[in-house]
Amino acid sequence: MNEFDMNLNFQFLQNKEISNVLKEVLKLSPKNSELYLIGGSVRNALFHTFFNTYLPQRDFDLVFFGDRKEFENNLLNNSYEEGSSFSKEQKVFLKKLNDNSYLTFDELVLDIHFLEKQDLIKMLEENVNFRFQGTTIKLDYIFEKNWFEKIISINSAIEDIKNKKIVLNKKKVKIHDTTFYAMLRFNSFGFSLPPKEDIELLLIELKNVSKERVKISENKVIGSIGNKEKLNKILKKIDLEGDIFSYEGIQNNKIKIRR
Repeated sequence: MNEFDMNLNFQFLQNKEISNVLKEVLKLSPKNSELYLIGGSVRNALFHTFFNTYLPQRDFDLVFFGDRKEFENNLLNNSYEEGSSFSKEQKVFLKKLNDNSYLTFDELVLDIHFLEKQDLIKMLEENVNFRFQGTTIKLDYIFEKNWFEKIISINSAIEDIKNKKIVLNKKKVKIHDTTFYAMLRFNSFGFSLPPKEDIELLLIELKNVSKERVKISENKVIGSIGNKEKLNKILKKIDLEGDIFSYEGIQNNKIKIRR
């Protein structure tokens, strides 16, 4: 067998509650439609395959091609609730779990992006912030033993996960404003930090963040890393000055790398 066990089940199917929700979502998708898992859930499943480490996840990003109205109605008619959405092409649905005794949350978040049919590689290249996020898989395939072979990815995405490297995707049209916070979370999982010039690019984009998103990101980062002491160790490695969760500090250019 190879260094890594490619026969491991798709990570989240080991939890019956999550598995049942994903199966139901697939069943509720209209005929002749296509539904893909994208980004974080695929990355975490690969991470589990390579390092036998489970990264908990309640948010699942999906891309849907097909009859949007029918799909939304199917979800709403089967106990899925609408959550807060940030664009016309995207809608969030929440699904309560019946038994969350083995989880730290009681509902799954499905962030569904409704797009016109397009080249998946191009879609990934234009939309992911880090190369290792550039992975997707058709939802049907995660239930198959050879799911690993069905993954679609941009160049070096899987290698970056295997080598725990954070590399900016320079082909993206625009880096997201909260990508700096995502970088901190990935570093806490053992991923190496990108070069200082890339971190500085992320700090420039951070200036576009809203006050609401700063607060959401603070809770997400602390919750993911564990506590502020561990976070401060990461910030010390970057040699960063300023409070990264101060909206005023961000807007007044007080968050910077020491020279």
